[in-house]
Order: sequence, then structure tokens, then C-alpha cells
Amino acid sequence: MNAGRWNLIGGVRAFPDAKWTRICRIQIVVKWLLLLVSARLGLWALPSLSGGVLGISAGAWFLAGSAVTVVLVTAADIFNPWILPPRVPPRADQTTADGRMRQRSLFDRIMAIPPMRRLRIARILSWTAVSMLAVIICLFLWHLPGGQDVSAEHTLVRTELTEAEKTAASALAETINRTWNVKIRYTGDPSKFVQHLDGIPDSIPNTWRLESAVANDVVPALRAINAALSVYPIDFVRKYMGHDIGTIFLVRSLVVNGYSSSGMIFSGAIYVGMRDAANSGIAAFDADTLHHEFALFALYDGPSPKARWAAVNPSDFAYATEHDADVVREIGHRPDAQDTSDAVRELGFMEKWAESSLEEDWQTYAEQAFGHPADLVGLVKRFPRIKAKTRIFIDHYVSLDPAFKAYFERTGLSKAVE
Repeated sequence: MNAGRWNLIGGVRAFPDAKWTRICRIQIVVKWLLLLVSARLGLWALPSLSGGVLGISAGAWFLAGSAVTVVLVTAADIFNPWILPPRVPPRADQTTADGRMRQRSLFDRIMAIPPMRRLRIARILSWTAVSMLAVIICLFLWHLPGGQDVSAEHTLVRTELTEAEKTAASALAETINRTWNVKIRYTGDPSKFVQHLDGIPDSIPNTWRLESAVANDVVPALRAINAALSVYPIDFVRKYMGHDIGTIFLVRSLVVNGYSSSGMIFSGAIYVGMRDAANSGIAAFDADTLHHEFALFALYDGPSPKARWAAVNPSDFAYATEHDADVVREIGHRPDAQDTSDAVRELGFMEKWAESSLEEDWQTYAEQAFGHPADLVGLVKRFPRIKAKTRIFIDHYVSLDPAFKAYFERTGLSKAVE
């Protein structure tokens, strides 16, 4: 086998066999194109990849797997004698022009390996790379990004519950219904979940898109909702949610007017978008969604706290809208919507998105007060405006149901706002 010069992609300029030259060049180009496409898909999907293994997110595994695959493919190309032909390495005792002893590099040592042995190593590396690429593709398909206009029949998910899942889910749903008089739906045609003319209005097609809940997410999501409702006094939930809300619907994803949403209230129902609820962090997010949506019922009952609340904001501040949900959703999809920097907190907001409307501002406080009270205590101690709003929040809920006083005292929030 004659020595050949290799170019930037690892191919050769000259080989004794022109056919092998073309094959090597083509397979190298194809491999690297596939890797580039894989990397591009990874960057596109990374913000939405959730879940994971051993505490590491699926997105991190995806990128790590892609990096390992690139290394394996590169190593296989180096070891392949058809791509980099063997050459005579410098002797260990060979000296350079200035009289220094020349050391053989790792590359020289690889080139000195017998061609057949190099070929076997290259094959092992190539098959390992192929296996790794298959794992990456499976990971990508399993954690297909949300917020895309993808119908349930085109996603590789299981929506039919097993008998064990049906039994566990039914027991949890019955407990929730018996305790708080709240119905939960998680199976059936999701288009019928919209409680408006028995379905999605024909006059505004494609305004709503709901995907059926993934089977293995249902039980963890029901547990999260059960835990979230347990925070409230039973009579309070029965009065506001059990009476005013017909049903809580669990869906895999919710898209309204082109914007994906984690949850919303509409026509006497609460919709909770859940994905990978077996992940404890995602389950907590599902609970936060319930606190977020339920908070509106308290805001609009009893003496309105709106004037006191707005007075805490900076004098030159104005919310983007009062009741336009589309404006709130659009702001919620801006890059800085989740900004929780000290600059935002100094103004009295939990996140940048809360500046869109007073309702959204109020709802983000409900997430913290009922889902993460210890975190809110820490914020109250640092930011005067958050302390003032939290005091208003506590006063209003206690005025609606005195039983809340015990909760706020137990969590340390009452003492923090003194």
C-alpha cells in the first residue's frame, strides 16, 4: 500500500486503487454530514429536552453522546489504513537537524501498527460510533421537543394506560374528587377537553391544539396535583375550585393561538400541560402550574387587592396589558421572560414575565407562596417590594379563609413580612 497525502476531512489524494479512494472519500463525507445534522438537531432540541438519567438532563446526555461519537469517528478514520496509509516512522534514535533527539509522536506510533491490526481497531471504533449514534437518535425521539405543532399520532409515545396505571390513576383521581370535589380527566379525545360548544370551536380552527397525556406521566402528575391541593384548606378548595371549576384536564401539551402553554384557565376548567412528570422537577412544575391558575379565583373574590398591589410598583411602571391573554403569552415567549435577576426582583417581580399583567404578577407570587414558601421567605428578606406584595397576598388569602393563617405561620411567611 503506497503512502498517500490526507486532506482536511481525512481523505487521501492518492491511492493505488482509485475505487478505494472514492469509497473512502464518500464514506468520510457522509459520516461527517450525518454528525453535523445530528449536532444541528441537538442544538434545536436542547432547550426542550427534559428528564434524564442519573440526575443528568436528556439534553446533556444528547450533547455528550454527540461529542463521544465525533471522537470515535475521528479515531476510526485515523486507525483505518485505507484512509491514512502506513508509513515508516522515525527511529527512536533519529536526531533532528539541530542535533536534538527526535521523539516519536502518538501519531507516528499509530502509523507503525500493522495494517490488519489497525483495520480491526478501526472496525471496533466504527461500530461503537454507530451504536452511540443509534442511542442518540432514540434519546432524541423519546424526548421530542414540546411546543412544536406535532400531533399525537406522529410522536413515539404511549397514551394507553396499563392495567396497573389505570388502577393507580383511578384511585388518585377518586381521592382528589372525594376530598376536594374536583374532577380530573386524563384520557379520551383531547379535542373534547375544551369546554366550549363540546369541543374546539369550528369558527377558529387550529386556535387550540391539545395532545393526549403520556401514559407513564399520568400517575406522577396526579400525585403532584394531590400534593399541591393539600396545601390549601379543604373548605377553600371546595368553595372555589370544587364549585367554580368543572374539571382539571391533564394533557401532554397545550398550544393556544400558536403559543405553547404550560397551563391555563378557560371556560370553567384548568388545563395542565405535563411532560416527563416522573421527573421530580417536572412534577413540581406541574404543581406550580396548578397554583398559578387557581390563584385567579382568589384574586377576584372579596375586597380587591389590586389597588394596594399596583401601588407597590415603581411610580413610572405600567403593566403591558390588563386582560389580553395573547399579549401575556407573547411576552412569556420572549428570551428574557424567565429573567429572575436581582434587577427584576428589586422592582417587586418574581420574573420578567410577571411585568406583563397584574394577574400574571399575582399568579407568580402564588407559585412561590404555595409551592416554594422557603424560597419566598428568602426573597422577602432581601427585596422590600417583594415583602410588601407578599404581605398584601397573605392578608387577602386570610380574609378569604382564616384557615390560611396557620399555613402562613407554619411556613414562616407571616413572620417574614412583619
